[in-house]
Parts: sequence; structure tokens; C-alpha cells
Amino acid sequence: MAVGLVMISLFWNNIATYQPLIFIFMFIVGIGTGIYGGYGPLVSELFPTEIRCTAMGSGFNIARGRQFLTPILIALIATDYGLGSGIFLGSIFALSVAIFIWTFPETKGIELETLEKSP
Repeated sequence: MAVGLVMISLFWNNIATYQPLIFIFMFIVGIGTGIYGGYGPLVSELFPTEIRCTAMGSGFNIARGRQFLTPILIALIATDYGLGSGIFLGSIFALSVAIFIWTFPETKGIELETLEKSP
């Protein structure tokens, strides 16, 4: 995703004159959005069963709330520095998520805590 957004940022003038480039770069961005699709399965294993739903719901909703500000921030940056610079901000966020995911502990082969059913 970061690669596609950087390409849009760097080649913004070419995109304006040759619009098929936007489809190519947005295709790359679209492939990269899968990084967010794996959030649920990856993060759910990190929380104990008792708080898993609350923690996951909070994480999703805090992220969604922060995303409210992103279009505003991009518009403010684009006003002074151009739309390519505003979109470049998105590539920084995408790259930071890609790096952050590698800080999670590995859970492969580890028995996860399960909630025992009462009789």
C-alpha cells in the first residue's frame, strides 16, 4: 500500500496528464490494503479470552475514530503543498503499520488461553 501511495505522490504530474496511471497505482494500493484485513486474526490471539472482544472492539473503533481526521489532514496538507504531498502522508501511515505488525509476539505453536464452559 505504501509503495502505491508513494508512486501516486511522486508521479502526480504524470497522473494528471495520463490518467491510466492512477488505475495502476491504485491497484497496487488495493493489494496493499490486505495488511489491514489481517488485523483481526493476528491481534485476537494476543488477548486473554475474558477481554478479547472488548480489546478488539476498542482497537477497531479507536482506529475508525482516528480515521475521521485523516481526510481533513490530507486536505490541509494538500492546500499548502499539493495533493501528492497529502497522499504521501497515507504512505507513511501504511508503512508504519507494516513495520508495527512485526513487533507482535509469535503465537505459532503456543497454546492459546481458552474459556472453559461451565456445566
